Amino acid sequence: MPVQRDAPASAVTNWPPAPEWVVLRTRRPNVLIAGTYDTTEAVVATLLPYLRPPLYCWTPDASLPAPHEVTTVLIRDVATLSLDQQRALLSWLDLAGPGHAQVVSTVALALFPLVEHGMFLEALYYRLNTVRLDAPAPVVSRTTATD
Repeated sequence: MPVQRDAPASAVTNWPPAPEWVVLRTRRPNVLIAGTYDTTEAVVATLLPYLRPPLYCWTPDASLPAPHEVTTVLIRDVATLSLDQQRALLSWLDLAGPGHAQVVSTVALALFPLVEHGMFLEALYYRLNTVRLDAPAPVVSRTTATD
């Protein structure tokens, strides 16, 4: 399968998500949320009602739970995973089987350059990038000084 580049960043503007986002609960696709730490955390908080419990927040220093113990796994800043941790996650996804476990991950930078340089597993990239959400950019207000 050829490697595809990351899609151009396009801010998601209809937050909270429309009722069609119930697909997150019924079909449980893996979701990759791209943006800054603050914006991805806001998107995760918005999506929580749509995610099927039990929700497990995985940190790389902990072991992954047995696939039958959780339905949704949250991984913050997936780009920081070592290759060994990426392999472990990919194996865990294979054990869980399609449609059982959903992975919601966040990332602060484009993963494709990491795939190109062998720093992120191509197979894991495609597994996590089933549904991609670009977190809305923070709104910056500009004020002008008047004399």
